[in-house]
Amino acid sequence: PKMVFTPPVFSLTGVRGIPNNAPGDPDPFNPPPVNPPTPGPEPKVNGFKIALTKVSMAFGEEGDVAEKEATDGMPLKLTIGGEIAIVRNEQAATTTQKEKKGFDLSAAGELAVLATVVKENEKFTFKYDRFDSATLEVDSELGPIAVEGNIEIYNSDPDFGKGFAGGVTIEVPLLTVDVQARFGNMSQADDDSFNYFYLFGQVSTDSGIPLAPTPLKLHRFLGGAYSNMAMVEGQELATDPRDKYIPDNSIDFGFKAGVGFSVVDPKTMFSTVAFEFSINENGGLNNVTMTGQVDMMQKDPFADKQGADLEGIRMKLAVTIKPANATREDLEIHGLFVAQMNLANGMLVGSQAGGLPYQVVEGNFDLKGEQVGLRFGTWQNPGGIRMGLGDKMGLDATFYFGASKGGIYTFDEAPVPAFIQRLLDQAKGKDKQDNFKPDEPLSSKAPKTFEGGEAFSMVAGAQVSMDVEVEFAIIYAFFKAQLGFDLSLKTNKNIVCSNLGGDALGMGPDGYYAQGQVYAGFEGGVGLQGTFFGKKRRLEIVYLYAVMLVRGGFANPSWIKGEAAIGYRLLGGLIKGNHHFEIESGTQCDKELFDPFAGVKFLEGIDPDSKRVGVSPFVKPVLSMNNRLGQYQFKLSSGAMKYYEVRLDDFKLVKDGPGNMALDFGVVVADDNLSAHIQVGTLEPETKYNILAKLQVYELSGGTWIPA
Repeated sequence: PKMVFTPPVFSLTGVRGIPNNAPGDPDPFNPPPVNPPTPGPEPKVNGFKIALTKVSMAFGEEGDVAEKEATDGMPLKLTIGGEIAIVRNEQAATTTQKEKKGFDLSAAGELAVLATVVKENEKFTFKYDRFDSATLEVDSELGPIAVEGNIEIYNSDPDFGKGFAGGVTIEVPLLTVDVQARFGNMSQADDDSFNYFYLFGQVSTDSGIPLAPTPLKLHRFLGGAYSNMAMVEGQELATDPRDKYIPDNSIDFGFKAGVGFSVVDPKTMFSTVAFEFSINENGGLNNVTMTGQVDMMQKDPFADKQGADLEGIRMKLAVTIKPANATREDLEIHGLFVAQMNLANGMLVGSQAGGLPYQVVEGNFDLKGEQVGLRFGTWQNPGGIRMGLGDKMGLDATFYFGASKGGIYTFDEAPVPAFIQRLLDQAKGKDKQDNFKPDEPLSSKAPKTFEGGEAFSMVAGAQVSMDVEVEFAIIYAFFKAQLGFDLSLKTNKNIVCSNLGGDALGMGPDGYYAQGQVYAGFEGGVGLQGTFFGKKRRLEIVYLYAVMLVRGGFANPSWIKGEAAIGYRLLGGLIKGNHHFEIESGTQCDKELFDPFAGVKFLEGIDPDSKRVGVSPFVKPVLSMNNRLGQYQFKLSSGAMKYYEVRLDDFKLVKDGPGNMALDFGVVVADDNLSAHIQVGTLEPETKYNILAKLQVYELSGGTWIPA
């Protein structure tokens, strides 16, 4: 049966100012005061503190229409929020004690209704349409018992339809109980609908249950179930189920269970592990997920502090296994890892950009069929740790690593860091140009379709930098240093070096090639500062800098190029000097993408094809081609020649059934090399056969034909 939610009836009758409020008029709920009164005591009703926290009207479907532009029949969303509190706990114990005296209660909520603007003679009223949503949060203490809860009711949510979601946490001296639930009904495009729900709970105890003779203690038991809901991909590490699960009627049901435990002392290390699985609508296993969280060096390990309140070290891991089924051809495994750190009151923190507060690094692991990849940060957004002493001194360490097989990830080469490049440019002067050849777009009209392929690739890098600035009276000083490296091992299939006679770049048929750079640099200065004519000015006394950069590649071709510089300025540049050095060995490759068969279609078709019915058992399968089998030769832009041969490596008939047995028939290639047929005798009637064909391109290398 369908769930039916009956919203309460709301009326705006009697609310002063609403019936005749025209667009552009002052807000009837918050008219500007003529003479602002002196703030008085908080409003109270029978001892309760009350406050109206929000009154808003959003016009239009998206709520982005200005009030003065509202028209007749336009939808309107009215939201009203308020809070109420009663505090009778003046003689309560200190916050460090468990026992409480008296009674505390606070509640806050919002109510949103949908209405329609009605325009009559330039006057506006609002006609109530329907209930939209409501939220309520409650926080109370009664002696040693604390209760905290929230609920959200929604009537037309685009992601959840109709229903409610909420949770309640009850804390008593020995236990903490937390329950999270969502129940609802989701409509579909075909006017059908389905019910969905999740219900999760956990019980925690600070004292724990010893697991003798080990140093472990059990502190938490958790679990739950859901139906017609699925985990959102990428949200496996979310702690709030409202962010983690969405309605999905392809999932029949799911189940989750886990425990939380400590080693010796929860403040030293507290861990939570959970196991979860879901069953699809066909009765098959949809996915299995294992999650874990480790908290270390936290003052209150059971608080599960989030966001900017996090302290200590936190590591979270989720691994999801998706078996092959009717909707997935291959086994898939996805892993997600996040590390956060906030130590010594913010002196040592994670500093990766764009993630959670204090995030050190985010990692990913993916396996899909024969594709596999592992990644921790990128050179564009590396993992990071910062040690700071105020705003004037900091030490930053960044790092990244990535490995991929089968092209599941793609990696770019890291450029020269901006600080190192600035020091080099400073040494060479603005009129000198960098003699390194950047990885520019390849000089070929052929698309880069075949570059990389299924081979293995890897990148890694790390950097340490320091930035210090000191001011004391009229003296200032600064110092900045940076050192690091970047390495890569990538495939360069179908790439040749036009400046080296057309030789293939890298080693082996996949063109493995390693590149990297190592760099270091610093600058520092001392001077005088003061305020003159209302502006802060500085007089540089001494400035020094030094920088080194070495880049190289290996092998075929192997090369190394480097440069170093040192310089100084005295008295603001009255005396200065720069010295620049360069080293070079080997020749860097001028890359040219050479794929002679890009865009060339060889296979035209197979007769009979899969759409044909009523095939005779005396049929002889024929393979037709648009271009001939055999040898081809091509000339590079450098004048060098490349030789290839296209062969029919496989052409066979496979009987459908257990083992998919291939039948042993001969293959005859036509004299014009544009077709081939299988020499079939008589096939079994009422039997299914599959026809398989494979063309392979070979390249002449060192007198031997090898797969290209």
